[in-house]
Amino acid sequence: MKRKLGLFFVVIFTLTTISLLAAEPSPWTKELTYTKKTIGKLSFGIKNAAFGWTEFLMQPYSFMKANENFFIGIANGAFYAAADTTLGALQAGTFIFPKDIPLPEGNDVIKM
Repeated sequence: MKRKLGLFFVVIFTLTTISLLAAEPSPWTKELTYTKKTIGKLSFGIKNAAFGWTEFLMQPYSFMKANENFFIGIANGAFYAAADTTLGALQAGTFIFPKDIPLPEGNDVIKM
């Protein structure tokens, strides 16, 4: 049992790392000054931390709308909800250091 659980976490960690490395940079990284980057990172992080959970609802809906497998949409929604919320909180907490922590989809949860 411990071996299977360990293998499960290794696979999840590997897939998460690969998806984060392939992610697009966050939109605030295009800003030129330190102040604009930190404010952009803070607002980006707060938006994703507060509304990242909505991916759990949006992903299955978009899969249904495209006539794709609803259950894969639920799995994607769970992954993106956890990733967006967690990484958004991490970005908000580290906004003073303008180093990007990309989200798996690389864009805002809320389009503004």
